Amino acid sequence: MDMSNTRIKKLQSILHKKQAAACFITNQKNIFYLTGFIGISPYEHESTLLITTNQAYLYIPQMYRDRAMAVVHTDITLVTDLPKGLFGSWTMHATTGTIVCESENLTLAEFDTLQGHTTATLLPEKGIVAALRLYKDDTEIAALKKASAMTDKAFTHIQEFIAKRMYTRLCEHDVIEELRRYSHALGSHGFGFDPIVAYGPGSAEPHYISNNTPIKPGNVLLIDMGFVVDGYTSDFSRTLSLGAPTDEFTRIYALVQETQQACLDACKPGASTTTLYTLSQDIFTKHGVADLYLHSLGHGVGLDVHEAPRLASSHDTILKPGMVITIEPGLYLSNQFGVRIEDLVLITEDGYELLTTSSKKMISLV
Repeated sequence: MDMSNTRIKKLQSILHKKQAAACFITNQKNIFYLTGFIGISPYEHESTLLITTNQAYLYIPQMYRDRAMAVVHTDITLVTDLPKGLFGSWTMHATTGTIVCESENLTLAEFDTLQGHTTATLLPEKGIVAALRLYKDDTEIAALKKASAMTDKAFTHIQEFIAKRMYTRLCEHDVIEELRRYSHALGSHGFGFDPIVAYGPGSAEPHYISNNTPIKPGNVLLIDMGFVVDGYTSDFSRTLSLGAPTDEFTRIYALVQETQQACLDACKPGASTTTLYTLSQDIFTKHGVADLYLHSLGHGVGLDVHEAPRLASSHDTILKPGMVITIEPGLYLSNQFGVRIEDLVLITEDGYELLTTSSKKMISLV
């Protein structure tokens, strides 16, 4: 059975349990997940989707008709005649009852627009499709594995590129452009997010914005990147020493490596995401560096680089087979350097599987 059809049936089952007549979906990644269709920009409303208890309607502009016909399952009705636009034409197919809509993807103005088109009861709800996306099926896992394998290859390649260039002229953007070129050569669909290439003090900012900072021997380089395959992104970080590492870098790197391995060893069905985060916090506290730990332990990954679940003190989820998460502890010494080691992890029936498999041993490029 087509995977989009299977996913729609799961959502319809949820609607039955909620005694809702339909679900109106505006998040473009969720529409892609359920239908296989996405427009040119996943961050604009270029399509909407109505799932009733027994039908599915995809509303798209006429210019996307051919693309949609090529990818959308025949059980989904394509609607290109939009007399009330993308946010009103759904009322042709759902007029009464409770209509669930995505609260996290609607502005107040858009919600008012929806209400203006119907007398049905609108029920804003958070995460109704995210709850399905939490568990990856075989098709999704295959895409994530392929994207991760490309990322590992790119990491090997970029080390060679940096080692050859850092004694001449090289900057952070040069590394990003080489990663972009190489990702396309591997057959990926590009970056899953803006890569982070952070030299020296920049590596002490977890979400650093790369620029034209020169890269030279005698400091640290942090790389955080992910490639897209069939809509799914990998996510991966490593921190390199350019030249011989200092004693302080060696110490911090060893602590991050120890913490990541301890958290990986604890990844299994039934484990709590809060417990995993607390484990990382406890290890850093024991070594007196908890104040240098500036973010959560990780997050879910799939169509978006940041998905549920979140591995933090304030978000508790029980891990189950099929979830894909990052494990990425880091320590950041302000105005000096930072170290992050991040891998993509699939929760399996009896533990976990690393999807990114590059070595975590400290690397010194000379």
